[in-house]
Amino acid sequence: MRKMTLAVLATVLVAGAGPAFAKDCDSGYKAYLAEMSKNIEIMSASWLADAGRKSAEAYSACKAGDEFAPYGVWQNLVAEMATKRGGK
Repeated sequence: MRKMTLAVLATVLVAGAGPAFAKDCDSGYKAYLAEMSKNIEIMSASWLADAGRKSAEAYSACKAGDEFAPYGVWQNLVAEMATKRGGK
């Protein structure tokens, strides 16, 4: 009986943490898109398509609850855009 109580409690705690994590995914993705939109004119179409795929995969993994930090992907893409902007 005690194991079942602990299992139910753990399930409730994990389920309660889900929406907060999902909201964090949403705000991070929106912030990335806002930053990306500032640099669209200097990036090639193929780079933008690749970045779109990478960022969407990171967002999907985040929403699925994978133990993965999408912010690293988004920050690397923004840093690459900043490097190209500085070189122009």
